[in-house]
Amino acid sequence: MIESLNTPAKIQRAIFAGNCSLSIRSRKSRVTLFFNIKAANYRRPLGKDDRPSDVFYVSYSSREDIPYKYLGSIFKGDGNFKRTRKSPPYMLTARYFEAFDWFWDHVKNNKLPAGADWDQVGSCCACGRPLTDPLSIRIGMGPTCRAERDIDEYSLVEPWQPSLI
Repeated sequence: MIESLNTPAKIQRAIFAGNCSLSIRSRKSRVTLFFNIKAANYRRPLGKDDRPSDVFYVSYSSREDIPYKYLGSIFKGDGNFKRTRKSPPYMLTARYFEAFDWFWDHVKNNKLPAGADWDQVGSCCACGRPLTDPLSIRIGMGPTCRAERDIDEYSLVEPWQPSLI
C-alpha cells in the first residue's frame, strides 16, 4: 500500500513531485474522481541548472483506466488552482473542478479535507512509472526519483512499532 497521505505536507509533497495521480472519494455520495497533477516541465529531465516547475497541470478522469483530460493549473507562486484558456467549458467539468478546488483549498491552507478519502494511485508521483518495490510503494516514489531529489527514504517512512498484546 502506498504511504498514507495523512498530512497536508505529505499531500503537497506528492503533488509537487511532478507527476502525481490521486483518487478522491466523497464519503457522502461515495463517488470517486481521479486526478493527475503534472509539472509543466515533467517530460524533460531537470538539469543541474534547471529549477523545478512553478506551474502544475491538473487533469481529471471518472475512472482510472480512462485517459485524463486537462482541467486547470496550480500556480505554485500563489498556490491557487485556476481555470485557464485551455480548460474545458465549466458546465462540462463543474463537479471535477469544484471537487479538486475544494480539496486543494484545504491542503494549501494546511488542513485535511473532512468528508473525503484520498490516496495516490499506484505510480511514482515524480515520473509516473509503476511502482513494484514495497518501500517505493509505501513512499509513493521510486528509488531513481528519490535519488535525483536527494530524498532519504527512511525519513519518510514511519518507524515500525511492535503491537502490544
